[in-house]
Amino acid sequence: MESQDGPEAAGGKRRVRDLALIGLAYAGGVTAYVPLLTLLLPDKISAIAGAEARLDVLGLCTLLGALTASVSNILAGHLSDRTARSRFGRRGWMVLGLAAVLAAYAGIAAATTAPTLVAWVVVFQAGVNFLLSPMMAALAEEVPAAQRGVLGGVLGVGYPFGALLGIAATTPAVASAGLGLALAGGVATTLILPFILIRPQPVAESPAAAPGGLRLSAGFAGAALSRLFLQIAGAAIFVYLVYFFESLSPAGPVAKGALTGRLAWLCAAVTLASAPLALIVGKAVDQYGGARAWLAACAFVCAAGLAAMSLHQGVVVAIVGYAAFGCAVAVFMAIHAAWAMNLLPSPAHRGRDLGLLNLANTAPSVIAPLLAAALVWGDDFSPLLLVLATLSLASGALIVWIGASARAAARTAPSTP
Repeated sequence: MESQDGPEAAGGKRRVRDLALIGLAYAGGVTAYVPLLTLLLPDKISAIAGAEARLDVLGLCTLLGALTASVSNILAGHLSDRTARSRFGRRGWMVLGLAAVLAAYAGIAAATTAPTLVAWVVVFQAGVNFLLSPMMAALAEEVPAAQRGVLGGVLGVGYPFGALLGIAATTPAVASAGLGLALAGGVATTLILPFILIRPQPVAESPAAAPGGLRLSAGFAGAALSRLFLQIAGAAIFVYLVYFFESLSPAGPVAKGALTGRLAWLCAAVTLASAPLALIVGKAVDQYGGARAWLAACAFVCAAGLAAMSLHQGVVVAIVGYAAFGCAVAVFMAIHAAWAMNLLPSPAHRGRDLGLLNLANTAPSVIAPLLAAALVWGDDFSPLLLVLATLSLASGALIVWIGASARAAARTAPSTP
């Protein structure tokens, strides 16, 4: 991937083996949190709090977890910036994060009261962010700009691979939270350790990657907002997808139950289809440039898909709209994660700045339910979907604006002799 859209080599290319280890490590990070948060934690909460209080405990875990994730991601990135050139490096913080995750697994499995469980969930969120934040900063440091399109594709493949692997490893053991957590921890550790053990290979800094001024900072802020807008749309669709399709389906529990099962297959198909798409787009970006054009196109496809869903023209139209949205948003997130590395204001603060960008991943979990509460009227999801489509359009417009600003800056920049 290029710094502003033109091809740029910032160092020696990484081998396929190195990229594979990156993908496996990222998949390991995903394995560390997806099974716990989607399967094992709700089951553990039900066992401790019972049916009457489980929603309150889950809400508390979600709120405190989001706050902890936001703060610890920035803190871990900042600390890894301070030690990046020492023997401890960034990988030392990854080791501490992985150790904290494994300790939290043990604490969650042994917890017998709600306060103890919530406390260990906070430890887990801190640990997983001390694992992932330095990892992403290391990737920005060690993968040259000319390969960041492929990096985005690898991350796009790593998420569904890690999620499916983690769920597959823990599903047979859901009845035993301890065994399920042990399996998740074992799989995550196996995938992450090879990346931790390889020697860091920072690429040479290019002039475009030097500390930037106002224009570069504005571009980074615009990139963060573009991601935030699409993450809000994704979070809202993820939470309310079943209810939306139920509003289109025939009345009756049998029909709705059957629809829920079909939606599971639809979501799986969209997830699996988006992984190779992200890799293909990432490779195209590295070869031909145009990262911003791909990102803007993905955002506009998201808007079209959401608009189609808002029409309430039947299940088929809604499925097509959701498939378009799901694939486009997955490709956008994967490519955006690598592209934003080219907009970091300073190489000395990569971890901190990526932590700030991560706020676009945590804030939507709070914003999306508030939007839905205000805009969903009975079974009418059209107002919510139209607002989400507007946010998607705004995301694409921000990407276009960043491109226009970069071209204007290039025209006015003094030429070097």
